[in-house]
Amino acid sequence: MEIHEIISPLVILFIIAIFIVIKPKKDIREPAVENKIKLLPYWFKYIGMIVAVIGFVLNFVVDINYPNIEREYLIFTMVFGLLIFALSSEKSEDELLKQIRANSIFSAFFIGILIHLILLFLNHWIGGPIKEYSSIYVIGWMLGVYIGTFYSAKKRLKTLNSMDY
Repeated sequence: MEIHEIISPLVILFIIAIFIVIKPKKDIREPAVENKIKLLPYWFKYIGMIVAVIGFVLNFVVDINYPNIEREYLIFTMVFGLLIFALSSEKSEDELLKQIRANSIFSAFFIGILIHLILLFLNHWIGGPIKEYSSIYVIGWMLGVYIGTFYSAKKRLKTLNSMDY
């Protein structure tokens, strides 16, 4: 039995478990128009960090003598950990943090696509094959930009709140 035959069902089961956890609960008192996005609990940040760090370290430290698909699993592990980290709520989620989160997602989408297109152009200009950049890299760029912009905006907000006028 090959490694991808074991990992693929485990990844699918883990994704299903996450969707069960974040599935919004129906409440008849809540208006149907107000569709709230439910984030993962705060402690999922630690799980996401651990998974992302394991994927990152294994991707760059371990010398893999297998076909390219195993390397893709390591990159997928890192991106999946970043996704869990990004979908986790903060200790105290308020409307301002939701607005910062929405702005970060908006900027991450466009900056991630722009970075990916620039890398494709540079790779083509240098003469490399374009197929080297798969969609997992686009998702990785977007998650990296999202996490970076969200936490930098959150830090700026803390700095502004702590200033005495």
